Order: sequence, then structure tokens, then C-alpha cells
Amino acid sequence: MLSTRTTQPLLNLSQLPCLTPITIFQQLRSTSHHPLGPDMKELLTSYGMAIVKLQKFLRLKEAFLKQDRGRLNQEQNNPGHVNWDPINLSDWLLLEIDANIQIRQDQVTIALEMISPTLGSNSVLQINMGQGKTSVIMPMVAAVLADRDMLSRLLVPKALLSQAAQILQSRLRGLLGREIIHIPFSRRTQATVSLIQEYRKLHENILHNSGIILGVPEHILSFKLSGLQRLSDSKIKEAVDMIEMQEWMNKVCRDILDECDFTLAVKTQLIYPGGAQLAEVAMTILGLVSQHLKDLACDYPQSMDVMERNSTGFPIAYILRKDVEEALIRKIVGDICSGRTSILPLRDCTERAKQAIKIFISQERVEVPIAKRIAKLFPDIPNARKNVYLLRGLLVHGILILCLKKRWNVQYGLHHRQDPIAVPFHAKGVPSDQAEWGHPDVAILFTCLAFYYEGLSPSQLKQSLEAVLKSDHPATEYDRWTHGSTSLPEALRHWNVITVDDEGQVGEIWRHLCFTTTVINHFLSNFVFPLHAKQFATKLQASGWDVLLYNQSLRPGITTGFSGTNDNRRLLPLTIEQYDLPGLSHTNAEVLTYLLQKRNREYCVAADRDGRRLSEVGLLKYLRKSGIRILIDAGAFIMEMDNLTVAKAWLIEDPHAQGAVYFSEDNKPWRVPLLASPFADDMGNCVVYLDEAHTRGTDLKLPSDAKGALTLGLGQTKDHTVQAAMRLRQLGTTQSVAFVAPPEVHQSILDVCNKQAGIILESSDVVTWLLDQTCTNNRELQALYFSQGMDFCRRMQAAMTHKKFLSSSTHRKSYLDILQQPDGKVGVLMQELRQRRQQSQGYESITSSALEEVEQEREVAYEIEEEREVQRPRRPKALKFAGLHPSILKFAQGDFLALDDVTKASEILESTQLGLTYKIQGSCLVPRLFLSVEFTRTIKLKKDEKQDSYTRPVNWLLFNTRIEIALVIIPEEAEELIPIMRNLVSSDVHLIVYAAPVSRSMLNFNDLTYYALPSLPEGWKPPSWLPFELGILAGRLYFEFNEYHELLDRLHSVSETADDKNAKCSSVWAIAKSRLGFLQEWLSVCRQGQDITHTLMGYVCQDLQLRSDHPFFASTVITGQDADKGSGLGSIRYNSRKDKEEDYYSSDNGDEMMIMEEYEDEGSDHADDYAVGID
Repeated sequence: MLSTRTTQPLLNLSQLPCLTPITIFQQLRSTSHHPLGPDMKELLTSYGMAIVKLQKFLRLKEAFLKQDRGRLNQEQNNPGHVNWDPINLSDWLLLEIDANIQIRQDQVTIALEMISPTLGSNSVLQINMGQGKTSVIMPMVAAVLADRDMLSRLLVPKALLSQAAQILQSRLRGLLGREIIHIPFSRRTQATVSLIQEYRKLHENILHNSGIILGVPEHILSFKLSGLQRLSDSKIKEAVDMIEMQEWMNKVCRDILDECDFTLAVKTQLIYPGGAQLAEVAMTILGLVSQHLKDLACDYPQSMDVMERNSTGFPIAYILRKDVEEALIRKIVGDICSGRTSILPLRDCTERAKQAIKIFISQERVEVPIAKRIAKLFPDIPNARKNVYLLRGLLVHGILILCLKKRWNVQYGLHHRQDPIAVPFHAKGVPSDQAEWGHPDVAILFTCLAFYYEGLSPSQLKQSLEAVLKSDHPATEYDRWTHGSTSLPEALRHWNVITVDDEGQVGEIWRHLCFTTTVINHFLSNFVFPLHAKQFATKLQASGWDVLLYNQSLRPGITTGFSGTNDNRRLLPLTIEQYDLPGLSHTNAEVLTYLLQKRNREYCVAADRDGRRLSEVGLLKYLRKSGIRILIDAGAFIMEMDNLTVAKAWLIEDPHAQGAVYFSEDNKPWRVPLLASPFADDMGNCVVYLDEAHTRGTDLKLPSDAKGALTLGLGQTKDHTVQAAMRLRQLGTTQSVAFVAPPEVHQSILDVCNKQAGIILESSDVVTWLLDQTCTNNRELQALYFSQGMDFCRRMQAAMTHKKFLSSSTHRKSYLDILQQPDGKVGVLMQELRQRRQQSQGYESITSSALEEVEQEREVAYEIEEEREVQRPRRPKALKFAGLHPSILKFAQGDFLALDDVTKASEILESTQLGLTYKIQGSCLVPRLFLSVEFTRTIKLKKDEKQDSYTRPVNWLLFNTRIEIALVIIPEEAEELIPIMRNLVSSDVHLIVYAAPVSRSMLNFNDLTYYALPSLPEGWKPPSWLPFELGILAGRLYFEFNEYHELLDRLHSVSETADDKNAKCSSVWAIAKSRLGFLQEWLSVCRQGQDITHTLMGYVCQDLQLRSDHPFFASTVITGQDADKGSGLGSIRYNSRKDKEEDYYSSDNGDEMMIMEEYEDEGSDHADDYAVGID
């Protein structure tokens, strides 16, 4: 400071610096380089307190003029500066002046506890929403902790990063003059030596300048894991720098966590994964799921809702009860053990082995003899044995059910700026940028489901279509694509008319097939999993336990955090404790009482009169009729629309609204920033949409009498719902909320509350349901909690035991392998974990599917690449045609057929390797069909070699219509017979052209009238046995439905679903099963090894029932609804609550397209409207 002696000359010369309140108050900073004397500091503090009082008076005046009684009472009841001294905490006084606030007593109490925890260690405080946690308390704490001795870090969820940065900038950058920076770090960061040095320099500068680092937990964990990854990669220099940097941060950092229940969630874990990626098994299992969902919805109407978007797409299922889960698993196990899939080669297994497999993949507890028998199965096919263990994981440990119950685009989905592998979602439409699902089976299942629900893009379908057209069998593969579609034009059903460069053609195909699972599976198998699903030799992992500073005796390295609830206190890492201040112990009950108040009891089901889920536009119409202009989408009801589309649609539905407030992508302003609009302080004339990602940590100045609609979703917890409801800050006084539940949630609430359908529900029932969902969620996460805790303890112990891992290769190897058992202080944590696990033995009986619910960082280090060596088969010697046999010539001229000169078709089937394996009786399948001798002569066989793979195609047939004798001949014989048959004026014998219907378009060959010499009599129809036997020999895959039952009778098929199955003779059943097994493999041989399970004969061979309404038999009907891609178009919902009928309906999305166009055309009517984004 300047003295009077030095200032007087400067004053006379008018050279003194200009003094303003800002320059004066800057001297009160705790970081000021010019410390004040006691008297001067007291004087300036008094000046500051006077400014605070003046600001308070002005706020009271404004509240009085606006008749805002709530705000007026709040100001009057806060005397200020009661439990803290502005002289000692001058930074807080500056914060009050700069933010135009007066800190409340409860905020001071919380801040002091955060600064100096009563426990003296890591702790979490529970604070009710709306208490100024982010806007007041966090800046207070950060200003005190950032004192050049401690590096203050504020860690927030990524979704709140932008908002937290704006608040901290406005609070701490002004009079306090604190620097705030955000330093992102991910696995993709090129961690060179120079970059690591710069990274450290940034931290050191912030520490020296008393600045604050704003970060997200993912970046903290990424830096930790990257250092260890460099160590495992033998990049010692980078590893030493990064690990030493991490140790330095552990000593000097002082962390503050916001939203601890989210940041420290057990679900969050960064992993570099390992394990086999068996995509084909996953797609096959999901195919079985799709087949059974419709029947299950009819059998268990109260336990499941199923909605199909088109006949060939994967249905959306809402699983509500355990009984339908068990029924689905039973059906899948039955399909597998009956040999209806290609997952396991069961034809050579004994009944005892099959029974062992059935027990192993269906029962949680397996006896030791069963497990040993499984370990010895398939000695020559190791992949098959792996599939057995994979099936146990999917079915017994609940991975399949877990994935089916997750919500696409809310909990998982595709990140369109990254590889086409499903990633976890932070909220609806918000994919994780750096994480994947840690368990490979989960990742594959979610990837399949994400593609099924989202469909292929035009470019993806074009890529797959091009591969089909270039394949060896384009006709067969393309027919697989199209056989189930009833809307695809006939002109596009033939592969040889398709041109991939014709955008119009490809676009038309895309509109009809983009959701077809067969098409999607082709793309996944050829372009996704081979390129992006890898195997990994090792893994490094970190979880919420690693977010916390844990240095044993080191200080100041502790972490304190906020949480709006203590529901998850049993799932907090043991390195941090929940500590609730006595004055805040009522927080949980207080918010629940808000929801139980009379004005908040409203509850409605978002369903139409038929019980079907409302469309998104339908929900907006309901809100308009109810007079509600705030939608808090905590349950992620809005799935198909993005936030801008919702805003536009809502403005159309509510023409009296003057604007729409919403969050745009990346939390950036869209049309007009909220603060720059006339609605910043008055949103009474706006519609407000808060998507799921912004139902936490968002603070808007909503009208004091505002009423909001809060959506509910399956699995929604109490904390999630309360956080969303408290976006209405005056919920406990004047604002209100109405709960909106889709049909599946409504049914779940009825089940939990044990109430019958038709009973009116209210908020008390919702609260009961929320508490049940919260307990269930915590119970299911126990297994993962124990796993993460034990892993953390082992890693900590390894670092303590092998302290020289940076310099000693022996220590380094032991450290990376984490082989040592814990002891010492880490052992205390291990002991407590074991005690908790013993107390939770009841939870262990529950499937540990939650253990798989982990996230992994995207970029991985170790990849196992498989190089395939192709061994070509030998080139056999072809036999020469010996000429037309005289007996065949005589038969063609109308004489009897000499049976000694021909071969029975049944003998050919019996002599194949397949026939010998299955011990098939060919006379039961093809008793009346004959073959020329030349038909059986193809190549020169070695001794004991069978000609399974060299069987000729069936193209020519001699048939005597009078005595009904059929002889299959070869093209060379037909060539010699054609001139002879042409000269016959009339004859009972005809030379008939035939081709096995291997696609739907070839069914016209089935009636044998395509071409014949001489012409067949008018109206002639072949005997029923002839198309059947030709189809068996030639490998027919398709037939008309009117042939179905006769075909079953001829095969002596026995359906497992028949009521009298148990009454049938076991030997007859065994013969039928063997016959179907042979036929399935024989048809595959005829089709050169192709999978035929997706065809009609594939269904028959798997003993699956077919109905006349199956897409296989559907006629081509082009509808306007099917012409456009959209999950809501032409939806089919199966719900047996409505007399077990199939209801076909069009959602409001069709009108939405028209409305959106109308909105664009009639923009002049809304010229004064605002679409307001929130920055």
C-alpha cells in the first residue's frame, strides 16, 4: 500500500491510479500479493459488508414489487454472517458481492464440513437438491482449498461439465480472480514425454496460482490406466513420468466430487478386456428369442409386452416378471438341446451327454460329475465345448436377460462417430465417448440389439448388398434377405436386376429391408465383428474406487463429495464414508413428503384406449390437453425424436406457446441462447423439455406455479426420480408434478403394490415402486461391488509390495500380474469386504448378471490376430459319360422300366456318409423315385470314400403319367432324348425340367409344369409324392403352405409342443428325430454347406411349427406405411390382454411427417416464436 508521504505528490499531479470498488475489493483476496494490515482489512471488510447489505435491500425490493413471497421470506429469514467471520474468510465475502447473494447458515455449515471433514478422511455429505450446492457451496469450498499448498480439483459428471464451468467462471473469475481450467485426457491422447511434461507443468502452474481444475472422473481414470499401460508396454520412460506424476497428484490434490452417487456408481468401470468374441452364437440365440417372444406375450400377458415394428425386424420386448424370463430360457434350452440350432453338434452325442448339456446350460447349481462330463465333451471340436460354457454364461448367469431388459438408446446404443460397436449411454441419446461394455459377450449382444433396433444406414446396406452380389451364391443369399418382406416390390426380388450404383434402387431396397434381421446379421458378420471385435490377452481396469484419493497417511490427499441421497451408502467404496450432518438427516424423507403432497399425487398411464403405448406426438397432445408445459423425461419416454424435433413438434401441438426451451446436442445453444431470449426470467409462456441427461444438475427459473410431467421407466430408482422432480425447485411449496407411466411401468407398479388392473394409482404407489426398484438395483449390484473392491485391494497391495516396479523387471512383472495376496492396511479393507459378502449371502443366489454390467475404455493394447491357412481339397478325376442306356430309351418311348438297369433313390441316400451316420432308411423318404446309373457316376472315388459332396443336381425327369413311374436322368441323357421326345405326337412319358426351389421365386418349378416334352395334359397335376421325393433328393428349401401338413405326415414329424408328446412311443420319436436331423444336414450338403435353418425346410427340420400367417407364406403387399423407415411405422403389437389378437396400427409418426412439413411451410405463422437452447 502507498503511504501518505508518497501519495501526496502523485495526488497533486493527478497521477494516482484510478480507484474503483473492484480495485479496492481485489485487495481482500486471500491470494493477493499485497497483504493488508489488520485495520485496513477490517475497514475494507466493513465496506464490503455494507455492499452486501445494499444488495440484499435491492433484492428485497425487487421481490416485493414482483410479489414473490417465497423469495421475500427466504431473504428475510437469512440474517447473514452468523456462523462465519468475513474478516477471516474474505474470499466468501467477495463471492457474495460478485454473485449478488448472501450465504445461508446451512451452506456455511456444509462448506466447513467439506473443507475439514469431521471424520478426518474421505467422506460424502448428503445435501438436498436446490440448496445451492453447485452455485454456492462448491465455489466456497474451492476458494478455500486452492491455497498454493493444495491442488483443488472439482470432479463432476460429464453431462454437467459445461454448466459447472459456466457457474465456476461466473463465481470465481471476477473479484476472486481464480483461474479455472479443464485438462481432458483419454486413451487416445498421444502420451509422449514432452506432452506429459506439459501436462505436469499445467498442474504445477494451477497449484502455484491457487487455481482450480475442473475435471471428469473418466479423465482421471484414463490417466492412471495409461501410465500402467505404458509400463506393461515396456515404454519405461513414459511410464516413469506418468506414474511419478500420478504419485505427485496423490500427495498435493484435494478433490471435491459432485453427484457422488453417479461418479462412484458401481456400474462405472474402465477396463481393457479379454475373452473370446462369439458373435454367431449371440445372433443365433437372439434369433431364437425373436421366434418365441410373440407366443410368450400371449402365454404371459401380465409379464411381458412385445411390440414388433415390422414382420422381419426384431421385436421390442418389455420383460416385467421372473416367470416369463424362466419360460424364455426354457424354450431356448429346449431348442438347443433338440438340435434345432447349429450352436452345438449334438448328432454324435449320447442321450446322457445331451442331458448333461441341458442341465449345465439351464441350472444354477451343477453337480461335479456333470461338470466333469461337460469338460470331456467334443474333444475334437474345442469351439463347441467353449460354446457350452458360453451358453451357460448367457442363460444361467443371466447375461441374455440382462441385455434384453436394458433400454436401447437409453442405456446402450451405437456411437455414430466411432466404431460400430455398442457403447454404454450416460442418458437417452448420450453415448459414452471413451467406454465400451467390458464383458465381450455383453458387448456383442448389445451391438446386435442396437443394430436390430436402429436398422442399417443406406451406406451400410449398400456395402452388404455389394458383398452379396459378389458372393458365390448371390441368388440364395439375396433370397434370404427378401423372403420375409411383404412390401418389397417384385421387381427388386431378383438379385440379377440389382445394380449397387443405382441409388434409387438401393434406396428402395433400404426402405424395405433396413430392419430385417437377416440383412443386419449379414452386415454384422462381414463388416462389424471381423473388424472390430477382437481378442485381448490381458486387461487393466479401474473403477470408482480409483477416483478417490487414498494415500494411507498422506495429506492433504483426501476427497470429499456431495450427494443428493444416501440410498447407495452400502455401495460406496470403503475408502470413503457417508457422513450426514445432524441438521440434514431428514433429507431423504423430506423430498418424499413433497411427492406425497396432495397437489403432487396425479398419475396417468401413457396409453391409448386399447392399452397401447402412446406415440411421442401422442404424449405431447396429452400434455397440451392437460395444460402441462414442462416435460421432465426421467424415464426416457421420448426415444425416436431428438430434442430439437421435440421442441418443434410441441410448438405445433401447443400453438399458444411462444417458445420452446430445450438442450441441444453437446449442451450448446441451438437457435437462441436462453439468457439472450426474453424468456430467461419468465418461462410461463414456454414449453420446456428436459431430456433424461439433463434431469440432474439443471437449474432453470421456472414459474412459481409451474406444473411438470415426470415420466417413469423400468428400473428407475428413487434418487433418479427425485433428482428429476427437484428441477422444480419449489416443489415443496407451490410447484407440482404429475407422474406419467408407459404401460409396462404401470404393470410393474401394479405388481409391486399388489393391486389389480383398473384401480386408480397415485404418487404413494409410485414412491412404493421407486423404493422397490432402488432396493432391487442395489441388491443386483452387490456382486460387482465386491469384485471391484477386491480388485482395488489387490492392485493397491501389489503397488505397496513391489515398490521398485519402475526400476526392477522382477518387481514390475509381479506388480503387473497382481499375484501377491493383500496384507497390512489394505488387508483391513479386504476383511471388511469379506464380512459384507458373508452378510449378503442371500444376494449370491441371484444371478450375477450385474457383474457383467461394466464399462471399458475403447482403445485396447493387446490383440490376438488369427491367420488362416487354407488347405484346398484334392482335384478328383471325373468319370466319362458312357452313353444313353437302352432301358432308358425304351422307357422314354413308352415301354416298361427295367428296374435292374436303374438305381433306387433310397439306396443313394442310405449309402452316403450322412445316411450311414444316422442309419437312415431311405425307403421311408424316397420309396418310389428311381435314378439312372449315370446319375450316381460323378468322380472316381477312393476306397471307402463316399460321394456326399459330389451328388448331382436334379434337373431332368422322365415321368410316365399313366403308371406314375419317375426316373431322374442327367443332362447328357436328356440331350440325347430331346430329339426323340420332340417327334412323339402323344405319349404317356414326358421329359420334365425341374429345379429345386431354393428360393421363393423358384416355387413355380414345384408343380413340374414349367416345361415338358411332349406337353403335359391340360390340368395335369403331379401326384403328391413326386414333388416331395424330388425335393428330398434335390434339396428343396421352400414349399407352399398347402403342402405343409402332408409334408409333416410323410416325414412322420412329431412336434414337441403337442399335448400328446409324452404318450407317443419313444422309439417312434427317436426315429423321427433322427430323420429330421439327417434331412437338415443333407439339405445343407445339397446347398454346398450353406446354413438352411432360416428356410422353410430348416424350420421343418428343427421341428418348429409354421402358421399360414408366417412371413414365409405372405404375399407381397406394398403399403405406404412400409415405404418409409421408422420404428413406429406399421407397428404390430402383441398383447394378449386384448383377446390375444394381433392389432395392426399406425402410430402418429405418419402424421408427424406431414406436420413437420406443414411447420416448415407455415413458418410465417410462427415468425415470432423462439426455439430456445440452453448454454
